[in-house]
Amino acid sequence: MSGNEIILNLENHENFVTSELIGGLLALARHDRKYKFNWNNHPITAEALNDLKNRVGYMNSKGVLQTALILDGLQILDQEAWNLC
Repeated sequence: MSGNEIILNLENHENFVTSELIGGLLALARHDRKYKFNWNNHPITAEALNDLKNRVGYMNSKGVLQTALILDGLQILDQEAWNLC
């Protein structure tokens, strides 16, 4: 799946179960290994990451660890998201 397809799918993040949201964001992080994009300012990823932050309190340890991997892989600077992990 290309990066654009991942982003298009992430537009429907509010309809995703948590594992689908995590999977989509992890795929996006794997797709941009050279850090070509600033995902902090991208409107779709910002909304998806905000949704993910709201779900962290309901995740098991695997989900929290994957959230930290997402934040690292997308170079997210949101201190609140890091503190939740």
